[in-house]
Amino acid sequence: MNEKQFLSTMIETLKWDGDDYENKEKMLSILRYAEIDFEKTTTFTRKSYQCHEDIAIRVRIPMLKEAKTLLQPFRKLIRYVYRETEDHDLRNVLIKPKPAEGQDIEIVDHSVAFEQIRAEIIQGIRIAKYVIWVSVAWFTDRAIYEELLLKKKEGLQVRVITSDTSNNVKLKNELISEFDALFVSGFGAYGRNLMHNKFCIVDFEFVMHGSYNWSLAAEYNEETWITSMDKELVADFAEGFKNLYIKYI
Repeated sequence: MNEKQFLSTMIETLKWDGDDYENKEKMLSILRYAEIDFEKTTTFTRKSYQCHEDIAIRVRIPMLKEAKTLLQPFRKLIRYVYRETEDHDLRNVLIKPKPAEGQDIEIVDHSVAFEQIRAEIIQGIRIAKYVIWVSVAWFTDRAIYEELLLKKKEGLQVRVITSDTSNNVKLKNELISEFDALFVSGFGAYGRNLMHNKFCIVDFEFVMHGSYNWSLAAEYNEETWITSMDKELVADFAEGFKNLYIKYI
């Protein structure tokens, strides 16, 4: 596999098979903005005509110190994912800086999920370090609520906008009490128009959005959920959330 496939495999492995990694969320946060280099050598292994290669994780410079403290779990993960070939075998895992000139270039990365969307949402929340802004039509899933509550207790700013409808009362009092959640009433002709958004902004670094409501019923539907690190798109969603918040506060 090439470098991009290898990085994607590392991320997906951590997401779905990463319970053995104590610092799973920190590792994921680093890998989302990392690059992988296969650094081939001319040093032979014990096999005929096979050479060693190193794998360098190229990390954004502000994340370098934290990444270096996680070198051993990164080594464990890479050795788990790595596939030896006739030409090369893994020698070492290195943490190196990502080129500075590329760090202000727009990051455009998208992934889409059709299954295990609830787990994808929870994972996105767990990665958050500073800010979580949520706008969803229905919010009745207690597991997701508990993840947001944990983040609030860590000192993060958590804002929630949802719809004020009869099928959205399960967590209403708790959402208002803990997050000052805004419940938007029906509007338009006969009050039938709804605040029908479904998106979540994390640290102004990525946005998760799609058809999936944060409800138990959504687990049994055919749904889509996209995670995007496109800076322009994230900024547009943030502006949209801000306008909603100002409108209904």
